[in-house]
Amino acid sequence: MQSAAISRWKETRIFCGVSGSGCAACFAGCSPPWIAPGTICSMEYVRLGKTDLLISRVAFGAMRLTDSSGKDNAAGIVRKAYDSGINFFDTSRKNPQSERLLGDALYDIRQNVFLSTTTASVISDEIRENIETSLMTLHTDCVDLYQFETEKFVPLPG
Repeated sequence: MQSAAISRWKETRIFCGVSGSGCAACFAGCSPPWIAPGTICSMEYVRLGKTDLLISRVAFGAMRLTDSSGKDNAAGIVRKAYDSGINFFDTSRKNPQSERLLGDALYDIRQNVFLSTTTASVISDEIRENIETSLMTLHTDCVDLYQFETEKFVPLPG
């Protein structure tokens, strides 16, 4: 009979950072490849919708990153989250400074993270302008998930 950790590893197809092939010693059922070899990671990863993308169950919301007392401290907070196994980072055009701080902090590890941002616009030209600004601010050529933060697109209950 397989351990729960091995079953979970096979189900999510996460690679083990210790042996490269999966092991029962990892608390979360094996660490993903961005975790340093030998690190025991307790982060859980889930499949995003019907895709093959695995994201950390806990996301890092960067909305309050501007409260962190400067660029270096903000980068340290983001890197600590990344080193703890978080690979899902979320920001918004509503807070451009937060978006810039997150982009600066993730610049050299962008290929290892899932990046999400949002717009509150409902006009196509503004949406296009927002995504272009976000791409520049986040120092990337794409975002993995683009969301809309507006009641105009979502019917309200009742």
